Amino acid sequence: LTMPQAGIPDGVLNVITGFGPTAGAAIASHMDVDK
Repeated sequence: LTMPQAGIPDGVLNVITGFGPTAGAAIASHMDVDK
């Protein structure tokens, strides 16, 4: 069963790869992220 087949819309699940502190800092400081 895929996510669309299960009725889960695009954008609900996002997978981010990388090392925790490095990836987290980049995401948290991005201007498109609401805090």
